[in-house]
Amino acid sequence: MDLSFLGRYFRNTWDRPSQFQITVYVTICNKLLVDFSNKWRRLKAPYFWSAHFFPSSLKQFAALEELELGVGNCSPPKNDHTPFPKTPRLFKLSLNLSRILRFHCIKNFIPETVRDLTVTSASGPIGISGDFAIEFLQPSRLQHLTHMDMSQFGWTTPHVLPSITLPRLQELTLGGAITALGDILGVFTLPSLRKLSLSISRFDGDGEHGPVVGPALIALLKRSYHDQCGLVALGLTSMLASDNSNEAISLEALHCILSLASTIKELHICSEGYTDTARLMEILRYDRLSPEKQILPLLTTFSVESLINLDQYFLDFVHSRWWPNNSSPRMVGVAKLEKLIVSYCDLTEEIEDQLDTCYEGGLEVEVEVESGSEQSSMISE
Repeated sequence: MDLSFLGRYFRNTWDRPSQFQITVYVTICNKLLVDFSNKWRRLKAPYFWSAHFFPSSLKQFAALEELELGVGNCSPPKNDHTPFPKTPRLFKLSLNLSRILRFHCIKNFIPETVRDLTVTSASGPIGISGDFAIEFLQPSRLQHLTHMDMSQFGWTTPHVLPSITLPRLQELTLGGAITALGDILGVFTLPSLRKLSLSISRFDGDGEHGPVVGPALIALLKRSYHDQCGLVALGLTSMLASDNSNEAISLEALHCILSLASTIKELHICSEGYTDTARLMEILRYDRLSPEKQILPLLTTFSVESLINLDQYFLDFVHSRWWPNNSSPRMVGVAKLEKLIVSYCDLTEEIEDQLDTCYEGGLEVEVEVESGSEQSSMISE
């Protein structure tokens, strides 16, 4: 069985429930958990008002495979509560930290059976701290993971983190401040990594850090793959903006990253702020006159979001990697682009007409636009 507790979590003093409401809610939730403890397969239990602790009478979740849990504090509310029951089949775990916590508060929450781990923090001025990351990044705890998603890394001054190799990790999603992301990527070795998604989700001061994510990612790729890179999908959100203090990866570093990761089949780029779109498209365009200098020969899916100035350079990129179904291949040594996704970009009428022509010629095109408060979607199937 699956169970989701959908009761609201009241954070503000003016919006708090009465003690009677709290008592009734927690009593009902705990009874459901205990009475059906051997049947739960998926459990979503965010933010108990008595924190994240379970009744001491609950010894194990025999069938539980997926758990999403809000972590409130370190101290159990009563002596009749236990931090975490046994979960012999748990493989997917999501922990949402509601406040600044040290890692020891959740160290017993990650059993060895977990393969898919998500750790995030409530939005706020701090997020996940560097001290938390230092304690968290331990091989004995994480070596079995195949999927990991961590967001809201909040520190903005460099931290020395322990080096860690995760031999089985295949998918990694990271989000947070630029400095924090640079620190984390700088200590990972991930020989099995196939999908990587990076995003800037927190303000990072005045920009004195520089675009540190680029060099850190380049070093990670070189450390992780001794023969051939195994990365097949890369997503970059708000990483390429070159205005103010937001640049995390320079376009020069991006060129180097994509050259190292020649196995990429799917590329997603989302920009918030100014990005040199013309230069970006020049990097991605396939030049059939110099195939030995090209990057991403296997690219089949390209997704772009919130880029400004999509002009002829963008069309040149598309036509350099795609040809109509009724024509002969024009390129040698490059895969044909199969899917193009354009979201929330300012498109001229000419660009829209050209994309329609590509769709009619067999390219799968998805265009999503937003006008004022209304959003419309044109999806070509």
